[in-house]
Amino acid sequence: CQIVSQFGKNLSLAALFQGATVEQLAILLRQKTDTHSWSPLVAIQPQGNHPPFFCMPGSGGNVVYFHQLARHLGNDQPFYALQPPSLDGISEPFGSVEEVAAYYLQAIQTLQPSGPYFLGGHSFGVLVAFEMAQQLLQQGERVAILALFDLPARVPGSILKQLDWDDTRWFTNIAHILEMLSGKNLDISYEILKPLTPEAQLNYLKQQMETVNLLPYNSGIERVRGIVQTIKADELAFMSYLPQGGYPGPITLFRTSEVYRDDLGMLDEIPSDATWGWNQLSTQSVEVHVVPGNHTTMLSEPHIMVLAEKLKFGLASVG
Repeated sequence: CQIVSQFGKNLSLAALFQGATVEQLAILLRQKTDTHSWSPLVAIQPQGNHPPFFCMPGSGGNVVYFHQLARHLGNDQPFYALQPPSLDGISEPFGSVEEVAAYYLQAIQTLQPSGPYFLGGHSFGVLVAFEMAQQLLQQGERVAILALFDLPARVPGSILKQLDWDDTRWFTNIAHILEMLSGKNLDISYEILKPLTPEAQLNYLKQQMETVNLLPYNSGIERVRGIVQTIKADELAFMSYLPQGGYPGPITLFRTSEVYRDDLGMLDEIPSDATWGWNQLSTQSVEVHVVPGNHTTMLSEPHIMVLAEKLKFGLASVG
């Protein structure tokens, strides 16, 4: 890969999901490569005078797909996403939502030591953002915006069946998550993977990702291992997290207009109320916006324009 040879950097995020643009690649190339100075903070749009908006990604920690949201919020709204260190394939993934939240909080407070804070999250990142808000309140801080992108408040029971999966079933599911996020067909099934050793499964996934341009051809296997381990850890943390009620701050839920069973795997168990159960966890009324797209396309063109406009209005009203 020309980028790796010229810059000496593995762009594990930029190479993944929805074809990163030159502008997106530049964002990630600006991040420091020294492991001692590595930060979970990714400055997608650092300019502006408003308090920064911190956004937590879905399973796997990819942050590139927030680029369009950051752009539509404008040049005066700083936008930071957070990524887990386990993407390097060496660091151990976090074991719980609480651990991820505490780690990310430490990072954002190096940039913004005190509130009011603007927090958001998509998919698994919804739970991380909510837990961060709870931990900030315990510190005596104020969270002015908590924007939750398309996730119910409680983990449905059907999701828990994954706890009984063998390693190959997990690996197959992770490959399907990558397909959902990227829109690419990786041609991976349980039957193909079952006869393979764990290392051979990783190599097969790497080969398939390279074939559909989700990875540069000379990517190290540790990059694929990091992605797989992070997604599995996030999914397990997702299943074991029990959000605490009595949250006293404002919550804004952005729900998609197209809810597909495959998106979240739990359509039948989503709470029927408009707030998807978040009203039961908050002492304030939950503001709900229905936005175009589905769970994965809501943050892409053209759907992102509606979500960004509503979020921008909310940020301006408290900023």
